[in-house]
Amino acid sequence: MYVYLQPLITSVAAPLLLGEQVTARAGVAAGLIFAGLALATWGEQAAGRQLGAAFRPPSEGV
Repeated sequence: MYVYLQPLITSVAAPLLLGEQVTARAGVAAGLIFAGLALATWGEQAAGRQLGAAFRPPSEGV
């Protein structure tokens, strides 16, 4: 879970602690990072559902 919170924590902490300026470029980059995380998470979940059905152990007594 920390992997998903790290960009959010960094985007809040950098301006507060380091005096970084938030720009439109940084906003676009943050959007792309979160979109990539969402796609990766969605892809893992979709693949897990397919693999779970394909690799189900055979029923006993059949």
